[in-house]
Amino acid sequence: CLLWDIPANRHRRVIKSLQDRSLVDCENGEFWLHPVIRAEAISRLRVDERWKITNQQVAEFWTESVEVIRTFNDVLKASEAYYNYIDINDIDSACKTLVKERKSSWYSVRKGEPLGRSLYRFGLLHRTIHKIDLIIKIKIKINFDFARVNQILGEMYHILGNIYESRNCYEKAKLIVNQCLSSDPNYCDDVNSFKRLLLVCHVMTGVFKIDLWEIDEAIFHFEDEATREIIKSNDYFLDLDIDFCFLLAYLYSCHPSEKLKNQAREISDRLYREVDLIYLRAGTWQKGNFLLFLGATYCNLDEINKSFEIYQKAIEYASESHYEQVKAIALSGFARLYRIQGIFDLSVFHHLKSIEILNKLEAKIDLAQAYYQFGLTYQMMNKVEESRENFHAAIRLFNEMEAPKQVERVRRSMQS
Repeated sequence: CLLWDIPANRHRRVIKSLQDRSLVDCENGEFWLHPVIRAEAISRLRVDERWKITNQQVAEFWTESVEVIRTFNDVLKASEAYYNYIDINDIDSACKTLVKERKSSWYSVRKGEPLGRSLYRFGLLHRTIHKIDLIIKIKIKINFDFARVNQILGEMYHILGNIYESRNCYEKAKLIVNQCLSSDPNYCDDVNSFKRLLLVCHVMTGVFKIDLWEIDEAIFHFEDEATREIIKSNDYFLDLDIDFCFLLAYLYSCHPSEKLKNQAREISDRLYREVDLIYLRAGTWQKGNFLLFLGATYCNLDEINKSFEIYQKAIEYASESHYEQVKAIALSGFARLYRIQGIFDLSVFHHLKSIEILNKLEAKIDLAQAYYQFGLTYQMMNKVEESRENFHAAIRLFNEMEAPKQVERVRRSMQS
């Protein structure tokens, strides 16, 4: 790609000539410039009209060189195009790079995963936030790609426990989509993509309420008129219908009402019977969260064996997809199940592993929940100091998230 201005039949000869002069290093069919020569080449290109086309050619090479993201190296290679586009101030293309979707063996049969999500799934959370922040500060053109990067940024702020910043990103994504649709109903060849993003924003509004432990408000949100129409469609297994169902089942299982708990069991059992089909069709967020919420629902309903089974599926999925956050939450789920059974040594072991991963990821919401569950385990073990230490860690994080109902929940547990 760097030799775009040289006839193809001269490529090998040019590379050999450069190599003989020690200007290029070559190994296993790949070559790279000597660092000094590279610096000089970049310096000269920056003041040359070829700077733009060179970066475009290289960016296209990186984009096309990664069809499937399986490894950390794949993520790094695919993201190189972003830097080339930023260097020539092509913000639209940089934005498109982060939302470009790639399929993989473990991902949905319907569609792929955007690069921005792959980046943070492999642990590059802060680096991805920086990339998107740069785009958002510069980008003027309003389009679907811009809405998507705001959605991805919202996902990352959500992981960090910045709920209100996350909510603002989703609101901005929704506003952009509505602007696009109102200005031109045929703005996008796939209008369903626009509508799907609006549904994602609708789902996340309810998820924020769950994070803040506003259970009644969350139930009301998922039972509103638009959502009820989806639930009544008698098809729980298509697209975001799944989200409404497994989240609503979880919320019902958290409620003291026996009637709602029975409804939680009814929905969960239907989902459980179709778990393999749902897993096959779901996207990244759905796969992990579907299994985690279903596992938590069965735990709330004292269906220990089913809960173990679902959490084990979550662990397997996390290993396949390198989704450390899902693994950590599933480990915390195992710890809770072992506590219920009175197997405290295994419970403590899984709590520690979960908290270790979540600390590394800086996943504040999940870390606060993990500390809370660890506090409950030590409480059951009659280890007062250890219990209070974990409860206070949970309270500190929930306070940082501005989640007063979560703080109240922890304090009630401390007094029980």
